[in-house]
Amino acid sequence: MSAQRVRQRPDRQFDPAGNPDDEDGTVDRVQDGGAAYRRDGDHRWRRRIDGEAVPGARDLTLGDLFDPPLRDEVDFPVRLVPRAWASRRPDHPLAWVFEHADLGGRGPIPVPAAEWDRRADQVVAMSAPALHPWNLVGTDGVAALLGVAEATVRAYLAREQMPEPIVRLGRTPVWSRDQIVAWQATRTRVRPPTFTARPAPGPDDVPDPDGAEGELDLEGRGEPSGDVAV
Repeated sequence: MSAQRVRQRPDRQFDPAGNPDDEDGTVDRVQDGGAAYRRDGDHRWRRRIDGEAVPGARDLTLGDLFDPPLRDEVDFPVRLVPRAWASRRPDHPLAWVFEHADLGGRGPIPVPAAEWDRRADQVVAMSAPALHPWNLVGTDGVAALLGVAEATVRAYLAREQMPEPIVRLGRTPVWSRDQIVAWQATRTRVRPPTFTARPAPGPDDVPDPDGAEGELDLEGRGEPSGDVAV
């Protein structure tokens, strides 16, 4: 591969935490887990669903996650990023490498080593106990947490009535347990009160011989039920 096919980009400015600045000078907020988690301006990771801090969260940089092989070219060295590592999804930490890809190419993407090194300390994700494999659940695990059928979970997801999964492994959606528990806590649905109608008087009804006719009898009317479904 010739060096002429490697395109370099102008320098970009980064803040001390390694996050690229927007044109208006504001710092991009880093997201992870399908935007389920966000890193705030104080460099703390929080759940998007309720804003609570993520216990044990720590930053992961581009260099922590990826280490593509280095190769010397004629004019400058490049990092060869395997295409299987990258995705064109905007939230993927390697989405930007496609700016250096050849149209229709299938091999590794040559990224100028200087640009890679500039980005290596950029915070792109987080590590936390909540994201440990033992704390991840699929549709069956979500169904168990919510006490519903797995088909109901799939329906929630299709209708966008629940959080997006933090990742999809093939076609399988995956959530973190704490993400679902936090979401469940926000789901308070109150059923309207229900009443049992009082039956109409029949021809055989006899007035109270003790003269209590006219007293209110709630026994047949029923009381409102305040059932709350969560």
